[in-house]
Amino acid sequence: MRLLYLISLFSFIHFVYGATLPEQVNDTSGCNGLEHCPVDANAVPSKTVVSTFGSKKAKLTNAQRLMCGLPLEAPRRATGVERRAPEPSSTPIITRSGVLQVRNSNNNEVIGYLSAITEEGIYTLDSALMNAAIIETSALPSTTQASGLRLTISGSDIGPNSPILGLVQGRDNVDTDIRVGSYNYLYFGGVALPGTAAGSLPTISDNSYTNSTLISRAVETDVWDINFATEETSATWINSMFGGATTYFFVQGDILYAGGDVPAFSNEYGAPVTPVTLRFIS
Repeated sequence: MRLLYLISLFSFIHFVYGATLPEQVNDTSGCNGLEHCPVDANAVPSKTVVSTFGSKKAKLTNAQRLMCGLPLEAPRRATGVERRAPEPSSTPIITRSGVLQVRNSNNNEVIGYLSAITEEGIYTLDSALMNAAIIETSALPSTTQASGLRLTISGSDIGPNSPILGLVQGRDNVDTDIRVGSYNYLYFGGVALPGTAAGSLPTISDNSYTNSTLISRAVETDVWDINFATEETSATWINSMFGGATTYFFVQGDILYAGGDVPAFSNEYGAPVTPVTLRFIS
């Protein structure tokens, strides 16, 4: 009886903690070498997304209404509110809207856009501009280059509960860091408010990939750098111990990834990988 008890106890510990699990081997044989198996279109209903490109449903300012040839809205009268003396106005923050264009790093050809359509909560690549996700960010009008930006997405099939475009720890990652010599990778996913501040470490937070797969993963949100003059867009992932990591973008199948070592990812997952760059087209 004592022996049976010890065997049962060992089995329980092994199941819960994985104490003696062998080194992880990522078997992609059933996915033709892809890290992410495409969803079988015959197995699930296809997703339908009404593109909001050029027709974002939002309350327009009077300036925007004039640009669209619409009548001005009448001013609203405040009731029961004490009038204050006018204060000097500071430089206003403006919201810039656009799409993320994806280009092949090898020849600079446009291969698509960050799509409003996701797979398991992961943003995908789509060749059609009409399917592009609408991206918004805020900056001063005079800003030509900004770091640590927050990007939000509207009109995607994720819905409004995870509006922030963030980077999400990959399914097979052995830790939260990306670096040379590691195949660790990051998905593009939706993250719920409040997100993470610029320079923050990876944080377990509500995100679209976890909500779809029930696999808990760390995220970072305010990682984006944009040169508004050249439209070049990059990101800096913050590692748990070594600070900002050089972050590369690449595509496999129709999934857009970020990581620290593209060849290491390619060696781990045998399907073709295309290094890419991003541009914020407003």
